[in-house]
Amino acid sequence: VLAIHHARKPWVAAVNGPCAGISYSYAMACDLMVMAESSYLFQPFVGIGLVPDGGATWLLPNFVGAKRAFELMAFGEKLGADKAVEWGLANRVLPDDDFSCQAMSFAQELANRSPLGLRYTKESLAFSASHNLADTISKEAALQASCIGSDDSKEAIKAFFQKRQPEWQGK
Repeated sequence: VLAIHHARKPWVAAVNGPCAGISYSYAMACDLMVMAESSYLFQPFVGIGLVPDGGATWLLPNFVGAKRAFELMAFGEKLGADKAVEWGLANRVLPDDDFSCQAMSFAQELANRSPLGLRYTKESLAFSASHNLADTISKEAALQASCIGSDDSKEAIKAFFQKRQPEWQGK
């Protein structure tokens, strides 16, 4: 869970079916989550005399708030895909019959974005969770300075004028 959460590259969780226990924590640790329309998230721990693990008691309240998180955990309620999107846990609901193809397209679309832009956006979002607005603005400025003049930035400008997609190098 920590390796996913702290990774430099973004992770996408593709939930197709029941997602319970530690797999729920892995999915929450990812930067983005897509779910098949019939899939659901489930924290069964309390119902079997255990405590949610894998960082679930930190991750879930950060997405849905403490009261909703406690309710989901205490009663072992299954959270459907539509509600997961509504509550901010998932990004998109995809059709069951074409889930794998659409989930891969979603991930590929992300992979086609600027590696530096993604990396530093992820870093800035993580930073902002424990810092104030002024410090976050300073962090963004420092990260922006790292991007301006980079090979990827130059390539993006060149590609824009040539009306083509950039060929990212990640530097």
